[in-house]
Parts: sequence; C-alpha cells; structure tokens
Amino acid sequence: MPMATGCAFSMLALSLFGPTIENFYTIKASYLMVNQYFIKPQKIYDNLSDSHPYLGPGFVFFLGLTVNLFVLNFFIAFLNEAYLAIITRIKILNYNKREKTKLEYAYEFLGITDTMNQDNEEENKFRDYAEQREFIEAMRRILGN
Repeated sequence: MPMATGCAFSMLALSLFGPTIENFYTIKASYLMVNQYFIKPQKIYDNLSDSHPYLGPGFVFFLGLTVNLFVLNFFIAFLNEAYLAIITRIKILNYNKREKTKLEYAYEFLGITDTMNQDNEEENKFRDYAEQREFIEAMRRILGN
C-alpha cells in the first residue's frame, strides 16, 4: 500500500479505534495493522466488528475498496508498462537476428516444404552426378579403355 494511503488509514484507525482496541493504540501499531489487510482481512474485520459493530465493518469496507480499486490498479498499470517496455526492447534486440523470412516460418508452421530450396538441392545432386560421369568418361579416354 502506498505510504500516504497507509498513513491516512492508520491515522483514521488510531483516532476511531485507538482507545478501545489494543492493535490500534499507537500510530506504528495502527500502520502495521492496516497494512496487514493484504494478509488477513478477516481477522481485522472480526476485531473491529466485535468492538465497534457499525463503524468497524464500514472502516474495513472503505479500506478494502481503496486498496482494491485504487492501489492495486496502480501496481497493475506499472507492471503492464514494464512488460511493454521489456517486450519492445526484446523486439528491438532481435530485429536483425532473423534467419528465416515470415513466409518461411508460415511454410514451416503449415508443414509445406520450400520448393525453391528443394529444386536447388536436386539440381546440385544431378550436377555432381554429371560432373562425376564426365570425369569417368575423360579418364576412360585417357587410359584407352
């Protein structure tokens, strides 16, 4: 919980519940108790509703409303901004490191073989075979067989 919100609720709790509830006697204890809302809200609700049946549940309701609607949204916005910054940085770093084109990735995903590379490989095989055959024929002529 941000410092200002925590201090505001701890001051309010100290002034409302300080004289009657042991956990809110001092500002330090009140601040710790208000920040424990994340850990054990049911215990805080039970303590306050036992001693102050009308004011206690209202305080816990507004504390929960403030924490859930305002404070957690700030943290989610900060996390989202950090995530987008990291993703953008990763995209910038990996931009020139691509080995395949998008079309090649699509072919790979769909299971289609790339015919251009296949044709080149087959042509290389036939070229090698033709060169070997020419070499053998030239050797036969030289040797006279």
